[in-house]
Amino acid sequence: MTSRALAARDVKVGRDLSLISCNNERPLLMGIHPALTTIDVHAETIGARAVDQLAWRTQHPEEPSVNIGVEPSLVEGDSVASV
Repeated sequence: MTSRALAARDVKVGRDLSLISCNNERPLLMGIHPALTTIDVHAETIGARAVDQLAWRTQHPEEPSVNIGVEPSLVEGDSVASV
């Protein structure tokens, strides 16, 4: 739903409706008002670790499997209503 449609119904993001985005893609979020709360999955870090792990694995094919995790984080904006 567009912000124009929400405004026509007197619905305000952050007051009446909560919006949360994922990936924290700043170029996509820059023009949105109010600023969206987003879950940052740290895609660049995941990619870098995947490349490092692949390089390591090619040199150590017999080593046991490992789990590598990257903790997501919440970037607070103004798009979530208070409860």
